[in-house]
Amino acid sequence: MRKLVVLMACAIVSLFGQEWVFNNGPEFPGAFGKLEITKNSLRLLGSFPDKKGNYVAAFQWFKTPRNLGEVRFNVKSKARRFAVRFIGADGQYHQHFMELTGNGDIEQPFRIIPSGSMAHKWGGENDGVLRFPLKGFAFVQHRADYADAVNTEITFSKIEFEYVDLNQEGGLFVSDRQENSALLGWALNLGREFPGAQGNYLWNREESAIQLNVDMSKGGGYVASCLNLAPQANLAFVEYKVKTDATGMDVRFADSTNQTHQHYLKLTGNPEQWQTLKIPVKDSPNHHWGGPNDGVLRLPIRMITFSVHGRDFKTRKGSYLLKDVKLHTYEPMLVTHAKWKIQDPTTLFRRPDDKRPLQVVLANPQDAVGKTEYYLLDYDGGVVGEGIGELDMNQGTLTCPAPTSLGFHEIAYPKLGIRVGLSIDVPAPARPDEYFAVDTSFSWGGDPSDEPLMRAYLRIMKDNGILWNRDRISWGGMHPREGEPFRHLARFELYRRLAAEEGIKTLDTFHDTPSWLKDPNDANNNKYPHDLLKAGVAWSAILKRWPMVDALEVWNEPDISFANYYPSEYIGAFTKAVSRQAQLDGREAILVGGVYASIRPDTTFYPQQIANGMLDACDVISYHTYSTVPALEAMVDKSRRHELASGSLKAGIPHWITECGMPWRRGTPRALAPNDLHSASEIVAKAVEFRALGIERYFAFEYKYYDEHQNNFGMMDRYHTPMRSMNAYAHLARVLSHAEYVGDLKGVKNAIRTRTFMKDGQVIAFIYGGRGGKMPDAFLLPEGLEPIKATGLDGRAFEVNGNAIPARDGCAYVFLQPDASKFIDRDTVAMRNYRLAKEYKMRQRQVGDLVLQPDFEMNQVEYGTYGYDVPLDAQWKLKVLVNNFSNESLEFEPVWTLPKGFVFKQDPLADSRVPARGKLVLTGILTFNDDVKLDAFQFVTLKDKHDRALPMTMAVRPWRLDTAKIGGDWIDFSSPEQWQVWELGSMEPNIKAKFRTSVKNGQLIVSVLVDDPEHVNNESPLDAWRGDSIQFVIQKRDADGKRIGKDHKERTARNWQEFTVAKARDGEIVYRHIGDPKGILKKSKLKFQRIDNRQSLYEVTLDPAETGFDFSKPGVFGFSLVVNSNSGKGRDGYLFWGKGIADQKNSARFNLLRCE
Repeated sequence: MRKLVVLMACAIVSLFGQEWVFNNGPEFPGAFGKLEITKNSLRLLGSFPDKKGNYVAAFQWFKTPRNLGEVRFNVKSKARRFAVRFIGADGQYHQHFMELTGNGDIEQPFRIIPSGSMAHKWGGENDGVLRFPLKGFAFVQHRADYADAVNTEITFSKIEFEYVDLNQEGGLFVSDRQENSALLGWALNLGREFPGAQGNYLWNREESAIQLNVDMSKGGGYVASCLNLAPQANLAFVEYKVKTDATGMDVRFADSTNQTHQHYLKLTGNPEQWQTLKIPVKDSPNHHWGGPNDGVLRLPIRMITFSVHGRDFKTRKGSYLLKDVKLHTYEPMLVTHAKWKIQDPTTLFRRPDDKRPLQVVLANPQDAVGKTEYYLLDYDGGVVGEGIGELDMNQGTLTCPAPTSLGFHEIAYPKLGIRVGLSIDVPAPARPDEYFAVDTSFSWGGDPSDEPLMRAYLRIMKDNGILWNRDRISWGGMHPREGEPFRHLARFELYRRLAAEEGIKTLDTFHDTPSWLKDPNDANNNKYPHDLLKAGVAWSAILKRWPMVDALEVWNEPDISFANYYPSEYIGAFTKAVSRQAQLDGREAILVGGVYASIRPDTTFYPQQIANGMLDACDVISYHTYSTVPALEAMVDKSRRHELASGSLKAGIPHWITECGMPWRRGTPRALAPNDLHSASEIVAKAVEFRALGIERYFAFEYKYYDEHQNNFGMMDRYHTPMRSMNAYAHLARVLSHAEYVGDLKGVKNAIRTRTFMKDGQVIAFIYGGRGGKMPDAFLLPEGLEPIKATGLDGRAFEVNGNAIPARDGCAYVFLQPDASKFIDRDTVAMRNYRLAKEYKMRQRQVGDLVLQPDFEMNQVEYGTYGYDVPLDAQWKLKVLVNNFSNESLEFEPVWTLPKGFVFKQDPLADSRVPARGKLVLTGILTFNDDVKLDAFQFVTLKDKHDRALPMTMAVRPWRLDTAKIGGDWIDFSSPEQWQVWELGSMEPNIKAKFRTSVKNGQLIVSVLVDDPEHVNNESPLDAWRGDSIQFVIQKRDADGKRIGKDHKERTARNWQEFTVAKARDGEIVYRHIGDPKGILKKSKLKFQRIDNRQSLYEVTLDPAETGFDFSKPGVFGFSLVVNSNSGKGRDGYLFWGKGIADQKNSARFNLLRCE
């Protein structure tokens, strides 16, 4: 086994003979404390009387600066977090916060690899780059690490520093000679955004190299080998050898912001020649995408991709061999990370008393020599045992005895960075309860992607009583050309075949359209099919090919970017087309409509969907939510009230929650224990809550390891081992399988929800308190109620002390006697919704042969999820296509229902009959008169007098520019209609905002008051808009408020200035994004205040000389304002007054600011 001579020496040093220095944070006066050092531990005590002071710390200063490879230690504390600091060669401090479970009775092990910190750094170069060798290290306890404490205590034990000596370049071999494990860490990318490429990769034993075979003769853009770095690394350059007949390739670096930087390299094209390439890890100004997309590379690197394009080969076919990949770094981050795998993940789901040992396969057994010590951890995340693993150098395996008791367990090899989850539970019910489901996307994305691993995942589902999986279809990828057979089906076919063989039911969804079904003249990026007749036939053919598809969702999240925020009637028409054609062809799949990212019950959104006939067109309505547990009851209740108020016979139609979960912060192979405990608590509690609310099916998101933006939603880790969330959800499927909701347990203290169920004559209460904030030690049952037993989320027995049930899981199961009924409240909001759902009788879909399809002129209006904003003076041209799905011509007679003040002048119809399998075009002009109501969405409905079509209902909001007067009163803009969700953020406003403006000495002062419980912004000035912040634009207008010059005709011309204003990582900043020069303004200033720890006040003063805007004279300006919200996990969304900033750069939608 060859190794790059980079790890010259390795020394493990126990630090309990070294000198530790106490520090009370003198820059924040008021803290007291001390260090207590014993032979085996370091105890850091702090005292913060009158809540003064900030932190206490224990520093270890190296007498000789060292290359610190990693730090390992155990922690015991009731704190929710602590921090470590690394002091670099330049004297720069880098602080990292580490979360704890808050359980002071357990020891939690940590393994930390030194790295820079952009969020918390100071001193030295102050640039976030950790420079080696290090001068020192510190443990830090902040006062804020406790929910409410004056005195703090944290104990560190088994502290070990591992030093490494690096040569000048640093680096590590990641390729390997062992055939059975050489490809660990690598993944194949067929470039599915350019459908058609085929390829595979294998280990070439003769060349001791990775071999990638590619075929792009039938389409596709590129094929690539991807190396995921765990941990991420601050790389200097990459070196490798390649042998190929390709004349070029590229290397891509995915940085810490998810931005990809691509570098093209020329090759000789000689398939017999090994070429050595050495590429600096740097920006790519001309070839970059994702993240901020600004061409600036931000360390550390997450992934390296080695790609070849079809054009690189003479025949668009070929291969390349890759070996001796060296990742050069001046940090020792990579040299301490072992690569490993579990041969069969099904072995990690066991029954009690299963005595099989636990075995992992190592890519390089040599890396494990002398490092096979392991810990056993329980569900709480604490150490409950330890031992020495057995290393087999010949087989490349590491083996240890496995726990056998019911519950969740972890086996951790701290010196190797290996953690394996183990789920031990009783057998699942013989008859699975179909309520419990998962979302996995086996058909695309990351692993599992091959047959053995995919089958293992499916068997794990079945073994745990989970019968349904939600998957995805790439419609455009599999059917790129009209009239041709389906293509690129390998993984789609594989999953659906395996699911059928294993007895797993499939709910499929999609959100793309083949280009041949789109309108070639569309200029507004309508993502739906334009030809609904052909689209219906196409989907009927897919359902015929895959009869094992048990249910189909028509378009995933049509209310957000997946459908370009097109209004409801567009997805309504497409859903009706698929529904009707499936009926005509006898397809038996359950037709699921909606699939909303949020059902938005406090707005006109869902009522409009109902008015569009969505309930009649579907068997099921589905939607997604990542809201908190307490918010779910109102969400369901209000949605059901809309159904009942509509008078629809399908009120109470089954609701499926097809995405719901609780992500954890990405960046590690598996969630750390505090995050895992939180994810498990929330995923299970939401499932229980929806069960009580009458939801028919719940799809936990997501079964497999899945990074998205700053989060990971996985319930299995990167190495295909279970996390607590997977174990807890699988246990729930056992406990509440086929249970009936009977009410809420009364009188439980410290509980938020107490949903109670009956199963086989036994009463089971699920008590939820959550793991956020100040978590109680126990739930207190009402006096006189004696439980049979109580258990944690993994099924382990809880010790019941009187009426106290341990609350450390955030939830608990309490098993009660049947006579506990007097403690149960049966008259609940949940019960009302539960009964509505249970009493609903399935009705056949009623679509009709005619489908009304909007084909509107969109460039005259602004459109979005809630409908259309139409200027008051507009003459909006409407066009509706009437599609006939029957085999005979049908009479159509339009009937319009208009709100007061709306006027529709319909063009004469050339023919009132719609040809068989054909279309009729209906056109007209919509205008408004003086009776119209402004600034409210109102429904315009088109029906067929002969009732051969479901109605088409559109939501229209007449508008004119709002004008704010400088010096006027506060203007509030906190309504749900003035909130826009961002990616996977909050669907409803989680802040409130109002603003006013004034002028002093010709300077504009913009004051914004935001109701927000916490201010979160650790972003750079360029990215400050991602955190809590405000953005606004200013544009000089003429006296009538009209745009001046070129911009009056061209929407894309930018003769305005856009600013982001924030209290961010670098302090109070005013940053100009649009306008010259870009960057931080020096004369314009922000004064930021937090008021009563609940409000943020921004006072921005714009300097006339710096911005060019002089407000000392009367005038009119274009002005729009955005208030961004970040609750700590990324940008949730924003409130807006006026448009044209965050949704799209469009000065036509700026409001007006008048200076008199």
